[in-house]
Amino acid sequence: MPRTDEQEILRRLELISQIKPSPESTARAMERVRRVFVSMSEKKEISNQIKIVRIWGSIMKTKMLRFAAAAVIIIGILFGLHQFGVRIDGTAVVWADVMEQIYNARTVTYRETIKTEDNPPTTVEEMVMEPGHIRTTFNNSISITDLALNRDLQLYPNEKKATITQRIGMKQRKQPFNYLNWVTKLKDRTGQFTRQQVLDGQAVDVFLFQQEYEKTTVWVDPKTNLPVRVEREIIPNPDKEIISPEMALRSDDFEEVKEGEMIITKGISFYGGGGMVKKMIMVISDFVWDANLDPSLFSIEPPPDYAVEQEQLDVSNPDEQGLIEVLALWSEMSDGFFPSAIKDLVDPNMVKPILVEKFAKGGNPVDELELAMPVLNKILKALVFAQQQRIYGEWGYAGDGIRLGETNEPICWWKSDDTGTYRVIYGDLSIGDSSEIPQQK
Repeated sequence: MPRTDEQEILRRLELISQIKPSPESTARAMERVRRVFVSMSEKKEISNQIKIVRIWGSIMKTKMLRFAAAAVIIIGILFGLHQFGVRIDGTAVVWADVMEQIYNARTVTYRETIKTEDNPPTTVEEMVMEPGHIRTTFNNSISITDLALNRDLQLYPNEKKATITQRIGMKQRKQPFNYLNWVTKLKDRTGQFTRQQVLDGQAVDVFLFQQEYEKTTVWVDPKTNLPVRVEREIIPNPDKEIISPEMALRSDDFEEVKEGEMIITKGISFYGGGGMVKKMIMVISDFVWDANLDPSLFSIEPPPDYAVEQEQLDVSNPDEQGLIEVLALWSEMSDGFFPSAIKDLVDPNMVKPILVEKFAKGGNPVDELELAMPVLNKILKALVFAQQQRIYGEWGYAGDGIRLGETNEPICWWKSDDTGTYRVIYGDLSIGDSSEIPQQK
């Protein structure tokens, strides 16, 4: 038969009476009491806590009462842990237990507020049904994703329109996808339990995960071992050349839109590791775990009365071949010249005129916009590839003033940390290896 809290306290007091405390153990015990008092500082009983601390100072001045003081320590510890939902054996929530509960959850709903520099906060409502079904509501649109099929459905109820996007270039997963990656990515990281506190009237345990470009704080309900709040701070790379590649195109970039016609805007953005992001804070709250969600909410079949558009989006990883193709395209549309600097690939004043010249043929501007978007995607991915080399290895670019094919000198090169050779792209867009840093003649 399990012991009651009171029986556990008496058992520990009996054990304490048989032990002569050392200065070190007394100091450790005092520190545990101090932490309990700090964690309770948001509670109304703060005046009583101060009184207990003062009593403790008086007790320790009397040598004969040190055993009684040890008893006060244990009572204080047990009282504090009991108040804050920690198990009676004194152990706080273990992160492995939290991960286990997250993986066991089949559904969850939450609110996510995203704050980026120079932009007002954006709040979305999300529903998740494992494996890999997500429904996001934002303003007057609904986005539904099926990660098993690599397919997205975007619904615009006010206009009765829908867009189905097939993501290509992604390997099919062998295992079901657990979407809660903002937590599951933490499973292999070193985090620390920092404190207990009261959040919105609820006792919680707080975990902190700190990396060079990211800090994640997770507030966990010790009764359920599940998060009640998550805050992620994404920190940009201090290297000003490392940026977040993003750009938007509008249908009226290609042809003048007639009065009363809708202007369509589409954008592409990339965020990557190594601080290749804008400064961003994401706050995830209002969790409801294992909510009873209707599977029809996650259907990627558009309603029968909606006008439907189909499109594809290449989500394959950026690679050297993509960079070569973009350098060829750029030279084709720029009188044979390569970009003067690799960051030109994200300059809208340079990229948009190239795309407009290539696709604006006097037809339907929306159709021309659709043709331009995959090319814009490829251009931004080429910049992502170049930045990845700069972040994780070495990168050099020397294409300024060089025309395609007029020289076989190197125009860009890179070396990853795990290899001793440089990959080199030459002026004729051939590619090879070099054991030394390429030099132009």
